[in-house]
Amino acid sequence: MTQINFSTTNNAVTHLGRNLYSSTPPALAELVANSYDAYATKVDIKIEKSYIIIADNGKGMSIDELNNKYCKIGNPKQSEVAINGLPQRKPMGKKGIGKLATFSIGNQYEIFTKTKDDSQWINFMLDYNEMLKNDPYVAKIRFLNELPSEYSNYMNFDSGFIVKIFDLRRKFTQTSESNLTNQLSKRFYLTSNDFSLKIDNKDIELSKNSYYNDLQLVLYFGYKEDEIKAIFNNANIIIEEFQDNDTNISSYIRNNKIKGWIGSVEKPKDLSKDGNGAFVIAYMNNKIADENIFKNKPDARIASQYIVGEIQVDFLDTDNDPITSSRQGLDESNNDVKIFIDNMDKIRRKFISKWNDFRMRNAVDTLPERIKNNDSYKEWLSKLTEDEKTINNKLLSLFVTRLNDDSEIYSKEVNSMITSIANVVNNISIDEIDKEINEISEDAKSVFSLMSKFMEKIAKAEQIQTADIIDRRLKAIDRLEKLMNDSTSTEKIFQDHLYNNPWLINPYWNTNNDINFERIKEQYIKIRSGDKDKIGRIDILIKVQEEKYPIIIELKKNNPKDHALVTYSSLYDQIKKYKQGVKQSLTEPNKDDIRLEDIKAICIISESTSTDETNRINITSREFEKLKDDNIEVYTYAELLEKAKNMYKEFMENIKKSKIVPSLS
Repeated sequence: MTQINFSTTNNAVTHLGRNLYSSTPPALAELVANSYDAYATKVDIKIEKSYIIIADNGKGMSIDELNNKYCKIGNPKQSEVAINGLPQRKPMGKKGIGKLATFSIGNQYEIFTKTKDDSQWINFMLDYNEMLKNDPYVAKIRFLNELPSEYSNYMNFDSGFIVKIFDLRRKFTQTSESNLTNQLSKRFYLTSNDFSLKIDNKDIELSKNSYYNDLQLVLYFGYKEDEIKAIFNNANIIIEEFQDNDTNISSYIRNNKIKGWIGSVEKPKDLSKDGNGAFVIAYMNNKIADENIFKNKPDARIASQYIVGEIQVDFLDTDNDPITSSRQGLDESNNDVKIFIDNMDKIRRKFISKWNDFRMRNAVDTLPERIKNNDSYKEWLSKLTEDEKTINNKLLSLFVTRLNDDSEIYSKEVNSMITSIANVVNNISIDEIDKEINEISEDAKSVFSLMSKFMEKIAKAEQIQTADIIDRRLKAIDRLEKLMNDSTSTEKIFQDHLYNNPWLINPYWNTNNDINFERIKEQYIKIRSGDKDKIGRIDILIKVQEEKYPIIIELKKNNPKDHALVTYSSLYDQIKKYKQGVKQSLTEPNKDDIRLEDIKAICIISESTSTDETNRINITSREFEKLKDDNIEVYTYAELLEKAKNMYKEFMENIKKSKIVPSLS
């Protein structure tokens, strides 16, 4: 028996291990990357309730290598010499800190490692809490002639590295394991046949992501035509090469050997399933470098729900590390990174323009099957002129997000919308209104007056009544904007306004005699705390048919008249208590089995933060994602305003710009 010594100066084990990763997928990805860099051809991950095993058949480590490499935390990573006739691999890791990613998963881990030149396996344990207390930390070594029986699947490894992680920091359910599988597969882009990854004996695809089969339109750059067709071998995908009129972006792509694509799917849920998201990803040396390169860029709210992409950025792999110190993505203070993202944003905007045209041309295809296949509707479409088809498609494309929902709950609403659009197309003379459209002023009142004139040509009184609803909603939008611009507006005023106009939060929450919709303002609930009951007050409680449990609406304003410091912890703790209270108030016989994350909550916060540290909203983008994982959606008042404007004001302005008339359903 011998020992190896780890230097743990300056809490390196905390800063470079425990605090480096906030979730399991990126931490496991670092360990898989280490296996790849060690020329493993097989990596197996086994997930159990009390432990996780990561095993590879890479080069392994000798005692000397453990002392000179593994124990030297933070030393720059050295390239390994290829083994077994494998081609040279460019290292995924650079800083030599990935080994400590294990401590962000669990508090203890055990290692078994062996090189081809050694006849025995080396075994030792590492303990996070003990490493904090002792510097240097001494790990005792054992030499084993063979692996313990629980590692029988790896007995035939001539060399390798096996890590078993104990005392896990996060619980794993069947759902979280499924999400982990998809998230981990997304973190690598490997097209070679000399590296395989398995999770619980299931092969993980590393050359493509699960959303590839859902793509409809793809704009690519840097790839040759045969390369991109090999990636997307689906005949239903429309694939186009990016064309740059002034050649600047094309030259940038060519000079830096960038390869990538941006694509779109039919429905947002095609990207939200399996733990994916609508993000453009950057890969460096086959490993994810940034999950969302446009996270700090303003985006088109609707388009951003449909767009995804992947870009290879090996050229950024320089001594001037482009990854943030927190390992959470590309560092935009790095000038090369900034230039890269700015150029990619130009490509994204070009794609959005193409996507808008594509969506308009194919608007009918977005309809639910029961409508597309309806004989009466198909006959009506066949009789339209080309101009009428254009108007119909434009109207449908404006409502594409609504039409993407094919659930029975909304069938009547969708049918009503389609019927209303058909009425507009049938009753509006394009030539008759063309001049008036071009002469109206930009103000909403003038546009609404013209819209009312259009509606007079439609016989159904129901359509006129809906025009009045739109007029009232425009006034509610203006009222919300005035409240936001008035620094003296209190949270109570916002509460009253949103209670009276819940469609500002969700456009499908109507108050007009809808028996499937109920709202309660200032709902008082009992919250069990130990042996005592406390009283909590929920700002607004919403009950809708499509949600099994009531929806909690919490409002936050960070002006001096209302709430002060708002942090992730304070918001999460408050919503957790409200969810517990809602759960206790339910009358279901098995309510104890209800998970808190099954109860939805929506928090609405201020757009900007105060300079006063005691009076501000202080939540990071990563914390917003964590809230979302707990079924807590967070919107700003500005987002509500923009969404409402897009649905009504911008829609009516399209009358003037695109010669279309509104659907007033």
